[in-house]
Amino acid sequence: LRLVELDPMQESHYAEAMRMLYLAGERGRALELYERCRRTLHDELGLDPLPATAALAERIRAAERLAPIVAQGDGRELA
Repeated sequence: LRLVELDPMQESHYAEAMRMLYLAGERGRALELYERCRRTLHDELGLDPLPATAALAERIRAAERLAPIVAQGDGRELA
């Protein structure tokens, strides 16, 4: 995130920070950072994020943390 602050036009910094936030369980913050990236690139450069960055955001957006399904009666997880 510090690199994003130092160089807000460097899209790769956003993508790495998004990955790290997601892996740290901060899915919402990762998606907020993507929106910040999208707005910054659009407002400052008139550009959209690269397809790879947009795809990363979509994968993060689609990922849902589901509790494991537990079989009734025996307490075993079905994964």
